[in-house]
Amino acid sequence: MKKEEAEKYIAHFPALTVKAKREAELTLNPYIIYDRKRKIGRCTYCGKILNLKRNTLVNHTRMTCTECKYECELIDSLSGYHGYNVECRSNVIVYLNKRGSEDLYIRCFTLEMFFGRGKFKTELKPEIEYTECRRYVFTADGCAEYLPKYSYKQDKYVWCVATRVRAPYFANCCWWINEINSSAIEKTWYKYSALREWHSERKNGYRNYSSSIDYLKFYRRHTGAERLVKCGLRTVVDDCMRGRDNCSKIDWKQTEVPKMLHLNQAEFDFVRNDPYTRYFDYLRAREAFSTISDPAKRFKYYIATQTINIKAIAKRAGTTTLRLAKYITKNTTVAVDYQDYFNNCLRLKYDVKQPSIAFPRDFYAAHDRAADAVIALENHIEQERLDELKKRREMLCKEFGEYVIIQPDSVADIIREGRIQNHCVGGYAKRHCDGKLTIMFLRKKDDLQKPYYTMEISNDLEIVQCRGYQNNRYDPKPPEVEEIERKYAEYLKSILPKWKKASQNPLKAVKKQERIGA
Repeated sequence: MKKEEAEKYIAHFPALTVKAKREAELTLNPYIIYDRKRKIGRCTYCGKILNLKRNTLVNHTRMTCTECKYECELIDSLSGYHGYNVECRSNVIVYLNKRGSEDLYIRCFTLEMFFGRGKFKTELKPEIEYTECRRYVFTADGCAEYLPKYSYKQDKYVWCVATRVRAPYFANCCWWINEINSSAIEKTWYKYSALREWHSERKNGYRNYSSSIDYLKFYRRHTGAERLVKCGLRTVVDDCMRGRDNCSKIDWKQTEVPKMLHLNQAEFDFVRNDPYTRYFDYLRAREAFSTISDPAKRFKYYIATQTINIKAIAKRAGTTTLRLAKYITKNTTVAVDYQDYFNNCLRLKYDVKQPSIAFPRDFYAAHDRAADAVIALENHIEQERLDELKKRREMLCKEFGEYVIIQPDSVADIIREGRIQNHCVGGYAKRHCDGKLTIMFLRKKDDLQKPYYTMEISNDLEIVQCRGYQNNRYDPKPPEVEEIERKYAEYLKSILPKWKKASQNPLKAVKKQERIGA
């Protein structure tokens, strides 16, 4: 709808009827406001005066109204309410229509209940304030949204046309929105929109569905959405509205729902009756497993393997996606476990085209064996790289009287050092093996196996840190260790040219392993 045309409707919005106001106020929390002196109370839900003979009424406790049988919260009118605290809020969308017109008008309010204002203490009535935040009009030709904007010339808020129609935004940030007076829709152009069915599904707890405003806007473009909603396929409409999938896959001009969705009767019954099946997911399942005629089996195999790249695995293994999906569904708990197993087999250079490798009888036993073999291979590669570096690092070893500085023999030695010393040197093991830094151990000559102090040496032969038990948090560093640290720094400075010359020879590169999936 163009702006000039939309502006004509601003002055013609219908007012709230008494029935609509009453229905809107019922969305607020129910209270029984009582006067302990007069021993009377008023229920805000039914509005009737109650005779309270009990002398033991306690403020903010629960009580059932004797008239409407609704459980309410007791509020003492003499408890010092000042009238500026909001006690309760509610978001309301009100549907309205005008006599002689088939246009649908929508007004959005935030209701706020105040205690202590107006007739609160005399007539036991709380004051309810209406704050209107959005307006909409839906006609046969289009729709428009209106926003409140402050006018300095008129010194008040006026309504202006929004650039696009969106779902309402309420000051009370709450996902639940109450939609009332929906009978007004039956007298407008949108009486066949199935808006009541859409709203009833949201009312039953499906809060992830899009708002009714978005649905009406979508229905204007695709009137076939009403048939899908009435058939119970609300998720299809919601996915299209949210842009999760392509709307063009649905033939909106068809009057029969199965033809609209390009499904045969068996497929339509399966998608409609299974609450966990989404239509667009089923289309992907049909494309992936087109050779299976049973919709339930087709969807089962798709769901079991959707988290992995089954086509790439099947091509690499020289088999079909159907055979692989059947095996994964039968033998594994999670499809990702099979992808991990397959990647481990590729890393170990197994012939994955062999059925005994691609489809082992005991999958998890084969999975554990392959994982252990990969760990052993990684340890072997790291140890080979560490042995190559150990030859260079021999020049870093040095004796100082009763003490000696040595290098670790393996990754396990570094991890053991961190565990006994209760510090984080174990996290440096990988960088030590890659040659990015060097870890050295300071030991006493009479007990070389017992950790004493740990050093980190940079590639420029500078001592980055020298730490003892718990990083010397409680015990200061002894003077003899500080003296050794000073002398060792001088020694490292003296061998720096020799170290740089030895470091010019490149290390053997580790070949990148083949891998499928993320």
